[in-house]
Amino acid sequence: MRRLLLPALLLGLGACSLPTSQVPPATVYRLSVPALSAAPRRPVHLVVDVAYTAPELDTDAIVIELPGHRLDTVAAARWPVSLPRYVQQQLIRAFSRSGAFRQVSDTPVPGAINYRLRLDVLDFRIDETDDPASPTVRVRLHGLLQRLDEIEPGGGVALPAEARQAAGTRRMQAIMAAFDTAFAQAAGRLAAGVMAALPAADGASP
Repeated sequence: MRRLLLPALLLGLGACSLPTSQVPPATVYRLSVPALSAAPRRPVHLVVDVAYTAPELDTDAIVIELPGHRLDTVAAARWPVSLPRYVQQQLIRAFSRSGAFRQVSDTPVPGAINYRLRLDVLDFRIDETDDPASPTVRVRLHGLLQRLDEIEPGGGVALPAEARQAAGTRRMQAIMAAFDTAFAQAAGRLAAGVMAALPAADGASP
């Protein structure tokens, strides 16, 4: 996958063939932690685990889909860590801040009521397929919620979560705002599904 040097509006660069030695250092872009709706506290430990990521997204690069189903990445720009790890970190923070769980982490706690939110990161990119001058951000996650400490945990509850947000311009400030909005919407849909599937506050099984 080649690196894309976007026009001056996006990165302040006017050429697309700079020698490697002249390419500016990568700017790290961060997402806001999604603010989840208030919900009653559950007596459970939530394990957030990214089990699968679409191959083109398993990187710290910011991916763009261009017309003709071509993929590229934003030059001199990246996520703080690889995207699947970053999505996991941000969702752990979001679920923790919601106050709806006894604990939230990436590993089970012995002796606790452990529920695993198994995530597939299927889409998390800039979409320029319709109009390169007016990109859209796409986020698509798929969750599977399963109780880990049951003798027969079963198949779990499927929780799809998808969102799109128009950026309107190729400026990175607008694109990152669109990422924040789309990610928050997808996270909110995941959280609503998780809370609907979990035991009530008294600890009874769902």
